[in-house]
Amino acid sequence: AGLTEERETSPGSAEVSSGTGAARVRVTRRALFARDLSVWGFELMSVAAQDQLSADFCGGEVRLLNALAELGVKSLVADKTALIGVTRDTLLGRLPLPASEHTVLVLRVEEGTVDRELVEAADERLDDGFRLALSGDLWLPEAAPLLERATIIRVPFTQLPLGVLDRIGRRPRGQQLWVDGVDQPEDFPSTRPYGPHF
Repeated sequence: AGLTEERETSPGSAEVSSGTGAARVRVTRRALFARDLSVWGFELMSVAAQDQLSADFCGGEVRLLNALAELGVKSLVADKTALIGVTRDTLLGRLPLPASEHTVLVLRVEEGTVDRELVEAADERLDDGFRLALSGDLWLPEAAPLLERATIIRVPFTQLPLGVLDRIGRRPRGQQLWVDGVDQPEDFPSTRPYGPHF
C-alpha cells in the first residue's frame, strides 16, 4: 500500500505506482501547459485507462480511481489542476471519485451517450465541487446541455484548422479551450487565433 515507486519518464511526465505485486497500479501524470509554457494542470491516467477504445478501459478506470483514493490527488498535482478521464458510469456515481478541490472530470461525448440522466449526474458532480471538461463529438445537438455546464473544452490540435470550433459554435460562457496534442513550443502561438471562440 502507499507510494511505492516514482520515476521520471519524460519532461513533464511521471509514473507513480500504488499497491504491491500483481495489484500494483501505475498512475501516469502528464503535464498540461499554458501558452506561456507554465504548467496549469496534470492529466492523471492509468496505463489501461489511457486508451478509451481498449477493452480494459473500464477496469483501468476503476484501478485509477482506487489508486487516487489511496494516494490522494494532491500528492500527484500539488496546487495544480488534476484532470481525470471518466466514463458515463463514473459520472453517474457508480464509481467513487477522489475528493479534491482542483479536480476536473473529462468526459468524452459520442453520439447517443448524452441523455437527461447524464446531464443530471453532471449537475450533481458540479454540486460536489468538481468541474467538467468535454471532448469528442461536441458539435452534436445532444451535447449542448453538457457544453453549458463545462468549464473546459478539449479539442485536438490537428482539428483546429478543420473548423472544429465553428462546428461546436461560440460558447458565451467563455469556457477555457484545451488544445490537446500541441507537442512543439513553436506551435503554441498558432492556437491564439482560436481564442475568441471561447
